Parts: sequence; C-alpha cells; structure tokens
Amino acid sequence: MNLGFESEYVEFKLTTGERKEALESICAILNKHTEGTLYFGVDDRGNVKGQQVSDSTKRDISRWISESIDPKITATIETFPILDKQYIKVSFYGYNRPYNVNGTFFTRIGTENKKMSTDELRRLIKNEDYSSHWDEKTSMVSQNDIDENALKDFY
Repeated sequence: MNLGFESEYVEFKLTTGERKEALESICAILNKHTEGTLYFGVDDRGNVKGQQVSDSTKRDISRWISESIDPKITATIETFPILDKQYIKVSFYGYNRPYNVNGTFFTRIGTENKKMSTDELRRLIKNEDYSSHWDEKTSMVSQNDIDENALKDFY
C-alpha cells in the first residue's frame, strides 16, 4: 500500500525511533500551515511498511508532543493494520504560532524542515494576527438550532 508523497503538509517516518525528526516536522508544518499529518511506519516514498505498535507506543507519541512542542497543540493519534503490523497516523493542528521544539523554531520548505533564523521568526510573529480561528471550524449546529430570544438577550 502506498500513501502518496511527502509534502509541506505530510511527513513520513519509518519508525517511532525517528522521534526527534518527527517532532521537528510537526513544528515546521505548524509554523508554515497550522495543520498537517505525520505517519510512522511509512518510508520516504509513501510505502507502508508498518511497525509493532502497542498502547504504550501511542502514549509515548502523545507524551513526546505534549512535552516537547510549545505552545501546546491538538493531535489525534490513530493506528491502522497492515499485515501483522500497524502504521500510525498523527493529525495535528494549532493556531498559536510560532511553535518550537525544546526551544528551537522550524519552518517547512517543500519536504524539508529548516531551522528558522531570528529574522524569519520576527517576520512570523509580526505577520501573525493572533485572533481566534473559531470561525474556521465546522459547527454541528444549524441555523434552525439557534434560539433567537437567547441571542437577543445576550446581545
């Protein structure tokens, strides 16, 4: 099975042993695009190789992300079977740029992670609007569900 190609939004890692590089990729993708996906158990060409995955593997990934990336982000960790192994999909997003991994800032250029210079970091901070992105999220509430009287009272 093949998952396609790496991109500015997608990163492949053969094993969870590539922890440092994976965290740098997450950080770089977030700083460039605010969301992305990382796969463990997939080679650089997108071929799913799989790896042994346990509950502690998923907990470790979650812990790495929460302890290493600042500010905190939201990540979803899923596993999928492939023969007698599994591969891992880590979907993530965050709107509080700039992000760093243990104090180092990265950005994504093509499929490569690059350490940000001081000038790049300044530009990112200067150009970031830091407003809430709630209006970009999909709501499960329709217009018919809105209580007009409650809205008028609130206003």
